[in-house]
Amino acid sequence: KEVIELFDRYVENNVRNLDKPDAINMLKSEFGLEEEEAGVMFETFDKDKNGIMSIWEFEQFFLCMGNHAKDIVQKFKEIDTDGSGKLEAEEAREGLKSIKTATGR
Repeated sequence: KEVIELFDRYVENNVRNLDKPDAINMLKSEFGLEEEEAGVMFETFDKDKNGIMSIWEFEQFFLCMGNHAKDIVQKFKEIDTDGSGKLEAEEAREGLKSIKTATGR
């Protein structure tokens, strides 16, 4: 329900689709993402690559990222030590070692 209510703040005429600029605006406003970060999230979750974020695609984003999208992006940047925008195997290994779980491990 929370997902639909959030998404519906940005839809027009009760059509549960957002074009790319509107979706990016929503991701920036609701999740505190920068323009580039919101664009990457849009491209990642626009599964059918039609330039539109459907309610289903947004639900997938929310299930994966939730209200922690900004934190996840920040952690990725910390782990991506060479700044390539991709995690090499060694970066991923070292990054995972540095992450503490809810149990403190």
